[in-house]
Amino acid sequence: MIRYLMLSLILLFTAKSLAADDNMKITQDGVGEVLIFPFFTTQNGWDTYINVFRHSGRYPISSASPLLHLKFRSAETGDVVKSLNAYVGSGNNFRFSLSKDEAGKVTLRVAEGLCVLDGVGYGFGSGAQFDIPINTGSLEVYHLGGNDLALLPQPEESHCAEQADYLAGIEPDAEPVGQYDIRDDLIYGTANLMNVQQGLSAAYEATAITNTRMHALLGSRDARSIHPLNTYINLSRVQGGIDALAKLMMAMHISNEVVVLDELNAQTDWVISYPLAGYKNHKPFSVLMDGRTKYCGTLGLPVEEGKVAVQQYLWIGDNSFIGSVGGGEVYDAYKDYYDIGLLPDHPKVAADLCHAVNVVSFDRPSILQESGSILATRVDNVLPGPVTRSTLYHTGSYDQAPVLGFRLTSFKNGTLDNGNTLANYALLTPHRYFNRE
Repeated sequence: MIRYLMLSLILLFTAKSLAADDNMKITQDGVGEVLIFPFFTTQNGWDTYINVFRHSGRYPISSASPLLHLKFRSAETGDVVKSLNAYVGSGNNFRFSLSKDEAGKVTLRVAEGLCVLDGVGYGFGSGAQFDIPINTGSLEVYHLGGNDLALLPQPEESHCAEQADYLAGIEPDAEPVGQYDIRDDLIYGTANLMNVQQGLSAAYEATAITNTRMHALLGSRDARSIHPLNTYINLSRVQGGIDALAKLMMAMHISNEVVVLDELNAQTDWVISYPLAGYKNHKPFSVLMDGRTKYCGTLGLPVEEGKVAVQQYLWIGDNSFIGSVGGGEVYDAYKDYYDIGLLPDHPKVAADLCHAVNVVSFDRPSILQESGSILATRVDNVLPGPVTRSTLYHTGSYDQAPVLGFRLTSFKNGTLDNGNTLANYALLTPHRYFNRE
């Protein structure tokens, strides 16, 4: 009886451990089935370089190469503005740049990859180009499965064209070029931000999600369901839906370094990105802008002079800044997918976070956004010192919201005491998130 009880307890513990391991999660090593890049930009002289690599953790690296699905989302609204499918080549890497020409046109240029489809046309090999209708935004990358297009004896442009025709249904009875194998393989990615004119470069690692179980859904559809313009491939399809994913990203406030030093020409931007804004609102305030309702946070900073006042609290100590804005009940923002409901009026404060991607600069113009950008917010005279770790309530209240981001500090033409001039460089560190489970 005792042996039976012990065996039962062991089996129960093992089952719970396996179940816990099967839960969807944000990985610590940056490896997953879905990647979120919370920020890219081509503004203010910056280019962005995206690198997606196949991870060999589940399947042999010599087997079929990844088929990726990419969604570019607006920094203003979070809406999808461009979708692509990428058949990765035999190198198992997909790399591309995002840059803007003098006319303001943003172009994606493939550096490494076999075949890229946008639902209208295709691009083959290195040098393929696609127009991207935004200059700043966020990016989702999905691993849809394996394909052996890259394993053909000599992959040619005609194979890419045939695949585009097949997915578009131009040849209804045609077979796909190569074989498509739906499976939950792993990828990881990095984004490099580079400003050649200013001699600045910095990089961050994409946020990776694993155990999404999206492939069970994909496996129930025919091969043409992987068309790049099919909208059902999105984060609402993960196990538990968008609320389960939001829970993994929830934070009440964020903390990071701020450096503003005249001696080194140092200035700091914070990128505060709400990557789920295109799916559902999680912010505590609503405001009418240009005839549209937008949902906002406030960073908890003091009210601008001459604006409508709200109750505010401010504590400064231990080289940190912590603020919150109150004034009135904050209603529950967790509504049904298409029913956001009424939220409190937005307090007119010094820092508005009313977009899917926001860039906050401290005591200086933004590094990452051009003058006049609607995404950029500048706050002055809130830092206790020129070098400090600051903690801000990014929702403007004690509510939580799913948030990602980082700080970027640039040092340009700084002069040392001996008169020597430092080389330009940039530092990028991810935010620390508090109250995140």
